[in-house]
Parts: sequence; structure tokens; C-alpha cells
Amino acid sequence: VLERLYATAGGLPENDKIEAFCNIGVLSGNCGEHELSLKAFEAAESIEGCGRDNSLNVAVALGQLGRVDEAVTKAKFCDKKMSRSHTILANLLQDQGNFDDSLEEYRIAVRQDKGFLLPIQNGTEVGLKLMRFDVVEELQDYLQYVKGQDIECALVKAYFHEARGHPWDAIETLLP
Repeated sequence: VLERLYATAGGLPENDKIEAFCNIGVLSGNCGEHELSLKAFEAAESIEGCGRDNSLNVAVALGQLGRVDEAVTKAKFCDKKMSRSHTILANLLQDQGNFDDSLEEYRIAVRQDKGFLLPIQNGTEVGLKLMRFDVVEELQDYLQYVKGQDIECALVKAYFHEARGHPWDAIETLLP
């Protein structure tokens, strides 16, 4: 079905193609069809231009296919003012095993996308792996901006306390 939708999207009016290809890319990725996802995002990128939203989508799809070096290169050339750009680059750098640069990107991401839990969660994981408690504490400060995810935020806090050797603080964080 998704392949047929992809084929049909090429015949849409020009102003509808980007959205159609982007939606097909998202659906394909969610279904584990990462090759088609990449193809759809590349089609959207060819219309939209490089360095924009669909270039980030291409980077994510490349990463899903295990082509992490290509994904990192693509993400590095995207406009860093775009929402989620630093989080995506940080995730890819983490996948690449480049933890120091990944942690720095997560630090930027939490400031750029206040209220987005993912860079706090992933940055906490990387920071603890690197034993950078100072940076993790900085990331934890941004949990106050996350709304509607109280349980998830409590788990991130508890993970940090437990890793620092404060199990009672971790337990206290999880209590109602």
C-alpha cells in the first residue's frame, strides 16, 4: 500500500507533494519500511531543498538503516535553528559512539526545545555513561519545562539519583 501511495504522490500538484512524501516517509518508518521511508523523504527533500526539515528526516531514515556516518553528515548540514535539529544530531552522534559531541548537542537541544523530554532523557543517559554528573544536573534542570509527562520526568530524575549513589532520593522521587 505504501509503495502505491509513494507512486501516486509523484502525480500530485506541486504544492501537495512535500506533505504527501513526508507523510509516506513517516508512515513507512513507523512500519519498519526504512528504505521506502528514506526514498519518500529524499523525494520531499528534492522539492523542499537541502538543509531543511526533510533533510533531518532523511538523516533519521539513514540512521534507521544503519548508515549512521551518512546520517550524521546530513544532520550536520541542516539549519540548526530548526526545532529538534540538535536532538536529532545528538541521537545520531550517540548511535555513532561519539558520546562527547552527542552530550554537547543535547545541552544545546534542551535550551532550544524547552519542554521536549527526549534530549533530557538521552542526554542523561550519555552524561551518566561519561560520568559527567555536572552536565546531567544541568539537563535535569530542564525537566521543569516538560508538561504532561510527570511519570517520565520522575523516572529520569530517579535514574540520575540512583546513578549518583543516592537510592533513597531515587525512591523519594518516584513516590506520589
